Amino acid sequence: MTEEFENAKKWVEENEICRVEGDMEDKGKIKSFFQNLENYLKEIGTELTIMRKIFSVTVEIALNIRSHGQQAEKMPNFQHKITASIFENECKILGENLVKSEAIEKIIEKIGNINLYAYSPIKLKDAYKKMISSGILGEGRAGIVFFSIMLKSNHKILYHFEPIDSEYSYFSMIVTVKENN
Repeated sequence: MTEEFENAKKWVEENEICRVEGDMEDKGKIKSFFQNLENYLKEIGTELTIMRKIFSVTVEIALNIRSHGQQAEKMPNFQHKITASIFENECKILGENLVKSEAIEKIIEKIGNINLYAYSPIKLKDAYKKMISSGILGEGRAGIVFFSIMLKSNHKILYHFEPIDSEYSYFSMIVTVKENN
């Protein structure tokens, strides 16, 4: 685990406002999570444009977990999770889910390539347009999800993989949204 990821995860834990765990298909659970998040953001007076960014990033993370997270009934201790944390003008969203260990290299490559454009929205948009026009979307939607998250947050995606066994790893991703983006 990198020091940067470790510090960000600690920050998330210390500033958590709401979390959802388990089946991301459970509409009631997801709706409750987003309602709690919205209520908190309104309570602290978050600007509408920032609320939209936070919701958009969180929805992308939830869709990514729902689409690519692996269900492993034999591992009940490793639940899919989304945690929202806020302090002052900064929000961090932590998404956690099981992935097949064989997919790790592709995920690292996709995030690594996208992180090259962190803090450079014009270059990121150009790379996104190039990817769309060339049809290089890769397998599934994960490449688009990571691009979409970066476009909305304008911060690099922090990530970590924790090996569970030879077949599965626990994937954690932290995305930051700030008011001054």
